[in-house]
Amino acid sequence: METFLPSGGNVWSGAGFVSSGFMGIPQLGLPMEFEVLFDTPGEYIYYCILHGDNTGGRMAAKLTVNAAE
Repeated sequence: METFLPSGGNVWSGAGFVSSGFMGIPQLGLPMEFEVLFDTPGEYIYYCILHGDNTGGRMAAKLTVNAAE
């Protein structure tokens, strides 16, 4: 169920994980978009749980969060 529905909230500090769940099926109540606030500067890998991996492979990317000015 962790992969199907959104979980982990909308604010992330780098511990645990945040998931949008499956997306793009409004008929099932699944979101078309998902926002997360990163409250700690650093480099983060985000990935599709079905097609990517947490090392940044396949359907994944690295996100750099800078401190607010």
